[in-house]
Amino acid sequence: MKIPAAALLFSLCIPCFADRKESEINNDAQGGIYFTTSVKRQLRKEGFLKAYDSATKITVQLVWSDEAASKLGLIVEERIQSKSASLKLSADHKKLLAAVINEDTNYTESDLNCDCIFQPQLRVVFFSETNETRYDILISGVLHGEIQAFRNKQKEAYARCGHFKPAYLKFLDTVFPNHELTKMLHQHNEQTDNAIADKNTIIERSPFLKHPGMLGTGIYVPLKSEMKFYEKIPEKERVTVSGFSANEKGFYESAWFKQSNPNATPESINAQKPVFSLSGHVGEYVSWFGILRAAEKSKDGYNLVIQNKYSTGMTDLHIQTVSIWGAGDFDALVRCQDFSLNPLVLVKVYGKVISEKNGRPLVDVEYLRYWNWLYFNFMDYGEDKKLSAYDKDLDLTGVRVYDSRTDPYYYPKRIQSTREQLDLIGNWLKDNRDIINKEYQDANKEE
Repeated sequence: MKIPAAALLFSLCIPCFADRKESEINNDAQGGIYFTTSVKRQLRKEGFLKAYDSATKITVQLVWSDEAASKLGLIVEERIQSKSASLKLSADHKKLLAAVINEDTNYTESDLNCDCIFQPQLRVVFFSETNETRYDILISGVLHGEIQAFRNKQKEAYARCGHFKPAYLKFLDTVFPNHELTKMLHQHNEQTDNAIADKNTIIERSPFLKHPGMLGTGIYVPLKSEMKFYEKIPEKERVTVSGFSANEKGFYESAWFKQSNPNATPESINAQKPVFSLSGHVGEYVSWFGILRAAEKSKDGYNLVIQNKYSTGMTDLHIQTVSIWGAGDFDALVRCQDFSLNPLVLVKVYGKVISEKNGRPLVDVEYLRYWNWLYFNFMDYGEDKKLSAYDKDLDLTGVRVYDSRTDPYYYPKRIQSTREQLDLIGNWLKDNRDIINKEYQDANKEE
């Protein structure tokens, strides 16, 4: 049966399963349960991989229905719109399919529209050695990807992971070459690849702040293009700091702190010390400050290593201020063709935490704002957790961390750096001296 042309368009309008947090088991919006552990671990746990390995007769068939796959479960023949012939797998084809169901990457959520449940499915059927148990595995999707597994027609495993896509498409091209459903999945794949390519990270340099003519502090002010990302962060999450020193009396007595903590008293200060950790935010939209430590080209853009810096949400009025301390290091993915920021600049990233490994999160960055040297300074507040791989040998003995006026010599005393990094930044400052001076003068003009 010919596939309706509208089917491809319709599938792109299906909303993604939104607002989920990483956990062992999640309920999805379509009424099913999926496991965020890898496909391999889920199928192995339920005994499907062992049964597949020992099976001698395995049949496969491509089917497409007009009903959502996760609602459909085992396919109802009356709802099938198109299907291929049912084929018996050869030994070589069995190995190809094994690469799909042995994918061992944990699921990470994308905020691109999920159309996996409305795509063609590969139906895999085999029996136990005694023919007493029937196994069905249904594979669908090329973005998130879904694998449902049934034992004697009862669903026992449901895993989601788009990482099996290359192996899956290779299998379909080999076993069902030129079939209309294989072509349909390739078209879906091309559409999702294009959508990912269009999802570029916005990267914006921060200029000198307009000097108010006096020293003072105020709440962080986003740039105009930054505002829509800033507003995604709940107000209580805009403070990312742990354990203020008790001598930060001015902060606790400030109107800003008392507005959020109206019952605060000198005796309750210690009980109200904030706590912040980089761990435990998978699935959440976050915004964190940090020093850019490394940038490496990847297939999706650039992978960054960022040394977190605490922020109270407050800053000097004339220069961006963060703490010299932080909660450790985190990774960030920026989607762009070229990334030319200097090392050791201050960055503030906005995006969803898509995974975490050994307590170290990965942020898929939508927006990145950065401050070159001379454009930011440090204060000494918060608990030094000593979780960062950087600055371990930094000696601040005799160094006054805060200075309202910065120069190129301010930073090497407060940020551990290599000779190569200092040479690169020094050359950049020299090459851009006239531009920096003019921008500084413009920011300090009296109106």
